[in-house]
Amino acid sequence: MENMAIQDIQEGKGVGFIDPHGEAAEKLLDFVPQSRINEVVYFNPADLDFPIAFNVMEKVDIAHRHLVASGLMGVFKKIWPDVWSARMEYILNNCILALLEYPDSTLLGINRMLADSEYRKKI
Repeated sequence: MENMAIQDIQEGKGVGFIDPHGEAAEKLLDFVPQSRINEVVYFNPADLDFPIAFNVMEKVDIAHRHLVASGLMGVFKKIWPDVWSARMEYILNNCILALLEYPDSTLLGINRMLADSEYRKKI
């Protein structure tokens, strides 16, 4: 995979490379021409000095909202496998879907949806 990515870089093509360990991605940076270095986005989720914010609920196309909600529900179920009920799943899924329709929502809105009736009415 590394060699294919290096070849694409040398041919001036764009490359997306996911490296779970990080060593290969850092090596690939050495092959990026100086003239294209400003086009590089290097995302390292383990870098605590330069964390990158990523809002999974930002500007989700209407056609993909159910997919995002389903994906988030899957993540929540894996994190908290022992605390699910059908009612909880229904409420949480609908909270997420409602928040996806409201501009500038984040996952922090879930707690507010459940606890703050004024916020819930606004959404």
